[in-house]
Amino acid sequence: MAQFVGKWKTINSTRKNYEEYCSSSGIPKDLIDKYRDVVTVMDMKQDGDKWLITYDTGLGPPQSFTFILGQELVTKDLEGKGVKATATLSEDGIWTDKTSHEIMGYKETITTKRVEGNKMIASTTCGGVSMTYELEKQ
Repeated sequence: MAQFVGKWKTINSTRKNYEEYCSSSGIPKDLIDKYRDVVTVMDMKQDGDKWLITYDTGLGPPQSFTFILGQELVTKDLEGKGVKATATLSEDGIWTDKTSHEIMGYKETITTKRVEGNKMIASTTCGGVSMTYELEKQ
């Protein structure tokens, strides 16, 4: 678990299939355009069973979520729309987020993340279409 703790910054040049993923997921075009070039900093902290993840996109105030692995979190996303999410961590070090977003018609999205050195490799899938990207530890 400790490998995920820290600040991680998206490397947009590694992102593959962004347009296709967003379009097929039902994300509105204005939001696809808004977030296309955003570099997000994700700060992951652990305190016992609790996790705190803060996302800073630079498009407004940072947004934080506190949760316990395996328990559903019901909250709002960066656009103020409903989100349901459950995060798990497997014994082989794969972090999995299962989410459903109001803005996407509550379609299930599965994101997996693994750490390799100072990089986090992520893949997000919704409706059979995937987007991949990397984050670098800061």
